[in-house]
Amino acid sequence: MSMEMENMNGTKANGKAHTKASIVAAQYSPSKWTNFMHKYVHKPVQQRILIVSRHAAVHPQKYVVCTILLSLAIVVLGLFTNFTVEDRESELYPPFGARSLQHDDWIQDESGFPKESRGISLSVHSDGNDVLGQEGSARVFEVISAIRSLEAYNPLCSKSKLGRVDYETGEPTCPISAITQFWNHSIDFYQSTVSSDDDAISAMSEDFYPDGEPVDIKNIIGRSERDTTTNLLTLGQSYLVNFFLPADTDDIEDEAEALEQDVIDIILDKRKEWEQEDGNPFHVELFTDRSFGDEFDRAIETDLTLVPLVFIIMSVFCVLVFSRKNSVRSRGMLGFGAVISVLLSLFTAYGIMFIIGVPLTSFTQILPFIMFGIGIDDVFVIIGEYERLGHIVDPVDRISETMESVGISITITTLTSMLAFASGCASSIPVVYWICLYAFLTVFFIYLYAITFFVSLTVLDERRLQGNRRGCLVCFVAKNNDEDNQNEEDGNDHVVRPTTELPLAERFMSWYSKKLMNKGVKIFVLVSFTALFAGLAYSASQMEVYFNFTDVLPGDSYVTDLVDANAAYSEQTGVNPYVYFRDVDQSDESIQIQMQQYVDQLVTDVDVIDVGPIFFWLNDFQNFVDATEGMGDLTFVKQLDAFLEDPIYNVLYENDIVRNDETGEILHSRCQVQMPGIVWNEMQTQLDALLQQRSISKEQEVNQD
Repeated sequence: MSMEMENMNGTKANGKAHTKASIVAAQYSPSKWTNFMHKYVHKPVQQRILIVSRHAAVHPQKYVVCTILLSLAIVVLGLFTNFTVEDRESELYPPFGARSLQHDDWIQDESGFPKESRGISLSVHSDGNDVLGQEGSARVFEVISAIRSLEAYNPLCSKSKLGRVDYETGEPTCPISAITQFWNHSIDFYQSTVSSDDDAISAMSEDFYPDGEPVDIKNIIGRSERDTTTNLLTLGQSYLVNFFLPADTDDIEDEAEALEQDVIDIILDKRKEWEQEDGNPFHVELFTDRSFGDEFDRAIETDLTLVPLVFIIMSVFCVLVFSRKNSVRSRGMLGFGAVISVLLSLFTAYGIMFIIGVPLTSFTQILPFIMFGIGIDDVFVIIGEYERLGHIVDPVDRISETMESVGISITITTLTSMLAFASGCASSIPVVYWICLYAFLTVFFIYLYAITFFVSLTVLDERRLQGNRRGCLVCFVAKNNDEDNQNEEDGNDHVVRPTTELPLAERFMSWYSKKLMNKGVKIFVLVSFTALFAGLAYSASQMEVYFNFTDVLPGDSYVTDLVDANAAYSEQTGVNPYVYFRDVDQSDESIQIQMQQYVDQLVTDVDVIDVGPIFFWLNDFQNFVDATEGMGDLTFVKQLDAFLEDPIYNVLYENDIVRNDETGEILHSRCQVQMPGIVWNEMQTQLDALLQQRSISKEQEVNQD
């Protein structure tokens, strides 16, 4: 009796507790939120998915044909309208509205400085061995003569306004920075005066060229060393050659670009010739202004050839996954259709991007590899649920049930992917912004075609199956001589088949799931993933900023060879920025002092600048005024006129000073500094240099307020 009373009391107590808990739960029940989401989000979205997918299921042929034609039409229209390939570094990497772009616009469009010439750079080296001597210098003449002998060279260079003349003809010509200037770029003069290594070295050790121009040895001989007693060169690891081609107008620039292609062809042929020459230790490397763009385009073309390979691999994979041993039940062609669905999505998205003018870059070529994976995921979800609902005979109803079950799921996964890429569109870096735009639109069309095009293919395949036609040879009806075919003809898609008849993927997953549930395996998996997480977290903490522009070029690019050669055998890095002075009275001595102090501070405080500029007009101008009798009595404008009338100074500085046409006063001027400490793949060094330069500029008195 007491026991019963105790149980009854316990029951009453539990009941009270349960009632109290129910009241608390009711107060905090998420049913309102759930009902809201179901009524105003899930249900409307699901209804529209069902409407679209059911319409595609009712009219499968129309959807298949229209989707194919529309996708092809859009991509073709895009290719023939606003399709562009962007390969210019200045457009790919600097953030939108970057200060450097604003400065460049001012220099090119407003400053009045001559348009930058186009360049051809060569390096003649012997894999780090000493190149000084007669043979090495003769090799330099060989490559320069090959370029100057091109048919288009003299007609183009006769239009040069850079102040250089041909020593033999007296006509304007393209400036050449090379050791050949010690012999006035004349092969005949060279051959008549050089008969030994000593003759060549003696000439190249001079501090001035024959015309009186000072020699900047780092610009013509890489990693050189001198005997401090005799001043003779004792080591040089490379000869550096630079041509400066005119580009004053668009037509002249087109001519220069065409000449660069001829130079590339002839020098690459020369490279092969030297490589095949027995006993020749010398190599020649090449870079022109068009080289990066050409090689970047070649990288894109190479990547494009990989897209068909990915298509083939994914097609084979999907066909195998969708296939069955039974010829009727096999849905291999439907698997192929799934890959076609993703391909058409790429066509449509890329075509729209082309039409609206979003450029294609080599980074955009990464997307097909990602998108095939994303698209096939959605297809597997749809077909998996469709197969599970095999008891529904009518394919349209079966599609409706399928999309009712999985439509929201694939919609949410699509939205998350689109949101991720939409977030990337907030990037201020053009190449990132563009690739995210392409990805965002492609993900949307993958989703749209999955619930329309692929659904239509599924219905057509189901009709084929109900007609007892073979999976690949759809025109042939299979004989009903086995139980499985007969069951399909009767619409019985839920016949229990032996495990051996299940698809390979299902058999593997069945075996894998059983093994995974083993206690020892579970412990191993947990421990392994914990260790993996810890290792990857540590690895992520060691991440460094790294970028090398040659990484976006083909592996066999000749551009990479020149960059590597310059880095190894010279002090040239290709980073030789100009320092600009503008909007100040440069005739004022106090301003001149500030200009000089600014340049000096760059040398002392910017880590990658170790020496001051060899050619700075202000230094030579002040020396000229001090050394020339009677200059002190003249005005600044008259002094400047006299300074620039000197042939040497005119060649050196005419293009570095912009003057007022009426008064002769200086509007803007510049000088070039070298940054030998820059290493291409060390981004932190470059960032530090940029920030140090900006800090110094901001501190200048003239830049205040």
